[in-house]
Amino acid sequence: MGVEHVGLGSDFDGATIPEAVGDVRGLRDVLAGLEARGFDRPTREAIAYGNWRRVLAAWWN
Repeated sequence: MGVEHVGLGSDFDGATIPEAVGDVRGLRDVLAGLEARGFDRPTREAIAYGNWRRVLAAWWN
């Protein structure tokens, strides 16, 4: 697996979420943390929404 198989979601219903993230508003901090650790913009965009869009588009076609 690689970053093309990772996607963030905002449906935290029933999930155990770290306190530092809190709720969907904390995803901004997760992405900032990825940037601080050297993940480039295209990779962060893929993780944030691009991978979901790619998979959903392939499924709907």
